[in-house]
Parts: sequence; C-alpha cells; structure tokens
Amino acid sequence: MSSFETSADCREMKHQTCYGRAWNDATDSEGECQCNCHLPDEVPEEAPAPADTIRVTVYSKPSGCGQCINTARAMDRIEIPYTKILVQDNEKILIDELKREAAALNVPAEMPCVVVYDSTTEDTDTWFGFQPDKIRELKGKITNSRKAKP
Repeated sequence: MSSFETSADCREMKHQTCYGRAWNDATDSEGECQCNCHLPDEVPEEAPAPADTIRVTVYSKPSGCGQCINTARAMDRIEIPYTKILVQDNEKILIDELKREAAALNVPAEMPCVVVYDSTTEDTDTWFGFQPDKIRELKGKITNSRKAKP
C-alpha cells in the first residue's frame, strides 16, 4: 500500500501546503496566511479512503529521515492508509505549526509528525517520531472502526 503525496501536486498548482491543506499564496502585507487553514483545532481534509472514519496524515521530511522511513514502512507493512505530506525546509508556516503542536504536547519536535483524526468521535491524536506501539494501536482502532460500520 502506498501513500499519497500532496506537496508536489500543490506546488504545480502554485499553492503551498499549510498544515496539510493546499492554500493560495494569499497573504496580507505582513506575510500572514489569510485562509485560516492553519488554526490548531482544524484537521487535515485528505482522506485516504472516503469510507474510513479514521484519517491519518504523516508529515515527513523529503530527504527521508530514518524515523520517517521507519514510520512509513511500518504503516505500509500493516496496511494503514495514510496521506503523506512532505515538509520542505522553506515551508516556515507549516514547520512553525508543527513546532507549536510539539510544544503543546511537551515533546521534541522531531519528524515525522503523525496526525490521526477519528470522524466518529472528532478526536485527534498527534505524535512525533517513530512510535511502533502507537502504530500498532492505530491499526487496532482502524480495524475496530471498520467492524463497527453497518
């Protein structure tokens, strides 16, 4: 199973990736984003499979850091569908948002950042770095959510 990479597609359309969503280069005179897509209570809109109630987004370095590679391999191996967002060094707004999220969780801001959104409960779980236990737990949640569907 492979992931869907949005960054290259967004750049072709002359957009940037801001916390997982594409947005126009519409900024105010101080360079602030005008679309409000980076508000912390919002979640990524990408869904690997529309029928799934759990959406997973993995923010990763394009250079392929070890933890990013291990996270992707573990998710692929146990067939967890996810959207992969490549975080470029020049994407300061996204990088700053990820750093704020790590600070709020009181953890190091290391890549990858994994955001899990459950649309049935509207809960969001976020973690940083390669965390095999969290990945196995996520697989269980996805399996249970699919069994619970009518």
